[in-house]
Order: sequence, then C-alpha cells, then structure tokens
Amino acid sequence: MITKKIENVKNIVRNYNVLIVEDDSFIREQLSRILKKLFKEIYIAVDGKDGLSKYKENKNNIHIIITDLNMPHIGGLQMIEYIKEIDKDIPILILSAHSESHFFMKSIRLGVDGYLQKPLDSDLLMDLIKKVVLKKKLQDDLLESTNFLNQYKEAADESAVVSKT
Repeated sequence: MITKKIENVKNIVRNYNVLIVEDDSFIREQLSRILKKLFKEIYIAVDGKDGLSKYKENKNNIHIIITDLNMPHIGGLQMIEYIKEIDKDIPILILSAHSESHFFMKSIRLGVDGYLQKPLDSDLLMDLIKKVVLKKKLQDDLLESTNFLNQYKEAADESAVVSKT
C-alpha cells in the first residue's frame, strides 16, 4: 500500500527539495529513507539551529520543510518563526509527539501547512506532502504567469502609440 502511495506522490514532488529537521536519529533516518524515494534532493538537519542554518544556506533550493517541535538549541516553533520572517510562503509540516493545544495554536498563527503526530503514519504523511506540494506548485505557476503577463504588458506599453485629438 505504501509503495503505491509513494509512486503516486513521487510524480508530483520529484522536482522539489525538502529540508528534514529532526533530532531523533531513528526517526530522521526513517523519514529520510522514505523521502529519498520522492524528492529530488533532501537536506537533513539534526536540530532547530542546524535547520535554520541549512535553510539560510540553501533557501533558494528548499521547497518544503518537515520539522519536529521539541529539539535542542532552537525549538521547532522558534525555527519556524525565523524561517517565516525570511519566506512567509515556504510550506512547513510539523511532526511531533506533542498534542497540547498551545502547540497547535502557535503553529496555526505561524502558517504551518500540516501537523502529524508521532509515531509517523506514512499514508497520512504522503497525503499531506501531496497536498502541500500541489499548493506550492499552484503558487509557483501563478507567480510565473503573473511575471509573464507583466512582461507582455510592458512590451505592449512600449510599442503602443497613443494619440489624443
């Protein structure tokens, strides 16, 4: 079942890169093993500080972030705040063992795109990744179309001759 889901999602996300931020080495390895089958490139960080650093270094190449909340040095929510100051539209998914409402409320205020509880449900992860990447793709297509229309408008404005009589 998971293999069929992976193939379905792979066709959508194969041109995108992901940053995984997870302090638990077992979960980090498990997640990266699954996501290597999907994404073009994977960046891996071991905590929030490392995640923020990797994002800053590679911000033009990272299209989606999957992060834990409770990590040393910088927690997931604080890392998300810093990243959202740089790019408010970057899609972010949270994987966490925490289910307290204040985590949910803060993540909603930060504009997080999805929240998964540990232990990881692979089917739900695939569904969320698909949803988030489709949304990102639509945003990218809209931006590209808007840029094209602006260029067309500028070209038309430059070549138009207007006279008043």
